[in-house]
Amino acid sequence: MKELGKDGTTPQIYEGLPMWGWHRLSQEMFTPKRIREWDAPRLWWNGFEELEEMRQLRSVVQGHPVLASRVDTLVGTAFSAQRRELAGLIRSLVYNLVLANESWTFEQETFGVAYERLEAGLVVDTVTFTDFAPLLGLDGSQDIEGEEIAEGVVLRRMTDNEISVAVQRAAVPIEEYLTTQTIQVSRFNQWALTAEHTHPLRTGDASLTPPPAAPALPIYTDVLPSIVAAIRLVCGGSATTSYAIRTDSLGHGYSAALTPIGPTDPLRPTVLAGKAMLDQIRSAYGHLTNPVVMADRPLSTATRQVVLAGSRGLVEDRVLNLITAAEALFIARLNLRDPNGGKSILLQSGAADMLTGDQTLGAPTAENIKRLIKAIYQWRNAEVHGGEHPTALLRRLDGSTTNDLFGVATDFDAMMRRALLRTLNDAIQGPGRPQRRPRQRSARSQAGRSATSRVGSRRRRRS
Repeated sequence: MKELGKDGTTPQIYEGLPMWGWHRLSQEMFTPKRIREWDAPRLWWNGFEELEEMRQLRSVVQGHPVLASRVDTLVGTAFSAQRRELAGLIRSLVYNLVLANESWTFEQETFGVAYERLEAGLVVDTVTFTDFAPLLGLDGSQDIEGEEIAEGVVLRRMTDNEISVAVQRAAVPIEEYLTTQTIQVSRFNQWALTAEHTHPLRTGDASLTPPPAAPALPIYTDVLPSIVAAIRLVCGGSATTSYAIRTDSLGHGYSAALTPIGPTDPLRPTVLAGKAMLDQIRSAYGHLTNPVVMADRPLSTATRQVVLAGSRGLVEDRVLNLITAAEALFIARLNLRDPNGGKSILLQSGAADMLTGDQTLGAPTAENIKRLIKAIYQWRNAEVHGGEHPTALLRRLDGSTTNDLFGVATDFDAMMRRALLRTLNDAIQGPGRPQRRPRQRSARSQAGRSATSRVGSRRRRRS
């Protein structure tokens, strides 16, 4: 530092250009991140390695039992490493000291803090990676932050640096440009599913052929759909995950997986309020990943259709997905078939048998459940066949009549999510899948059969 200031000048410190990400101003407002910089003299680039102090330092480091293998070589893990130069480390250290002191003067206290941080990074034997998949369309209460939602997977708000990286990688959308240098990031897009995994530090320039594969990004890729499904079943809404991002403890930057992003509806965010709801999600996740449930095709189909319904932007599509789920759950799973096509009656009976008086739904009556399904199924028949919709009013779960398809879809969604959660629990608690009932004939079919039998009997008597 004495060599840098021997010409009698002082460092010229200024705010750099806004090119280093985003800095939080308030809950949803972010502005470009600026860092303090100073212009390095010519010695910084041309004569740095020739300084006597630098030669002495290099000699000491080369004789150190640990540091000798940690600089001027590749440092990282078996699947991800970057070259670490001693000169680069010293430049970074001096650069930060000049910014802290705002002069070329060496101050022991400032140096001690900076060197302790540098040395801690040089002597580690492991590298910790943090994988985070931003959740779009979700907000949660303070008491669930940092809680484990599945084994090794933590639900928390993203740090400011993580939000900055997510915005840069288009993993989190910019809600609005408030000014030329201020953006809005919705609070419903600031949570993430995160996991940490640690790997041994590897140093050296030895070639690895072929290079070992990196862990999947995110490391919990296999269970991610089940986690999202559990969140949707318990909380409703339209929460989904975005591009997963990986950072490491060495500061080597980040990686992003350009995985498909499911749609989310900003008008129907998912709200996770309280630990009781989080416990329900954990239970639902455990059920969804249970082999008994995974082998139950109708139940899996119904779950998938309800999750798909949550992502639909058009309420008409939501209703169609929900009815498909109801048919899988209340008809196909019980092997019920109506030769006269009376699926609506089977759906009404199945839903009423399971959900009548359910306190989570507000204790609906059997009659209100049946009327809702009857009206919405008539609407569905017209929709899928391109016909005119019935002129009769739709029904809400409280028994009221309405023309509001969105409100009816909201009630129907709550019914199907509740039915699925109860069925998932029963499937795990019971001996397995329910016994399939024999195919039942409708009342019309039975009446027709009886009439035919009577005619046949009269004919036999006449003959």
